[in-house]
Amino acid sequence: VAPSLKLVVAPRYLERTERVVQLGRDAGLHVGLRSKENPEQAPVVVLDTIGELARAYRLATIVFVGGSFTTRGGQNILEPAAQGKPVLFGPHMENFRDSVQVLVGRGGIQVNDVAHLVRVMSELLERPESIESVGELARAAVRQISGASDRNVDALAALLPVPK
Repeated sequence: VAPSLKLVVAPRYLERTERVVQLGRDAGLHVGLRSKENPEQAPVVVLDTIGELARAYRLATIVFVGGSFTTRGGQNILEPAAQGKPVLFGPHMENFRDSVQVLVGRGGIQVNDVAHLVRVMSELLERPESIESVGELARAAVRQISGASDRNVDALAALLPVPK
């Protein structure tokens, strides 16, 4: 893996930040917090701020959405897809089944386990042109479903009688 790559970890709950930092350090990694310690110097940065996830997605090369290797049910995979990023996620996406249907084969890649995740990321990183094309597929898939709520309201409204 190229030395210029960084891993950005965004814990779902800020109170888990120190635990995430400690896990990284226990693994022998140089981990910095986004809010201090010159995070650009650390190969692993933990977001300990609120409201920066969308920006992190925009700056990303590839996104792995966590919570999907455990039975937590996954996290939102459409947000990074809308930013035009390849989105990888694990097998447990029970809370986001519709999103999986939208993205699988169109910018979203479901991986079975950590070894599969590493293999797919490595393959993408070896072919930078594929990162861009897979990301564009993801963006197009999200664009295709954008406005679905408005279309549903219009369809329902058309079925209702017009008030006199």
